Amino acid sequence: MIDEVDFFGIKISSFTETELWARVDQDINKRSSQVYYGTGFYNIVLLRQFPELHSYASKVDVTLMDGHIFKLFVSIMGFEINYEISIPQFTLKLLNHTSPEKKIFVLGGTKDVNELAIDSL
Repeated sequence: MIDEVDFFGIKISSFTETELWARVDQDINKRSSQVYYGTGFYNIVLLRQFPELHSYASKVDVTLMDGHIFKLFVSIMGFEINYEISIPQFTLKLLNHTSPEKKIFVLGGTKDVNELAIDSL
């Protein structure tokens, strides 16, 4: 089961590696559109600069802990995070985890970035 905590206004999900991939399988099997979002120290800076982003960040389905130092900080503050995975690691594992006939939507910063990512994949 994936637990969620409110870390000073930032939604953080806590799960084991097994729980994460069970959730991914469940979402794929249900053909459910889900948002998996990576959070780290930089997100705190962005949320302070652009408070309106908070409404988007708080609506994601699963937040991935992106950054060992941030995970350590969150743990020191009393929030237990069981598993840490960055967005690039998650993306590569997701591609290896899913079957070839499944479709994956890639969202990037610009059209050129998306084309590079798709070509690399």
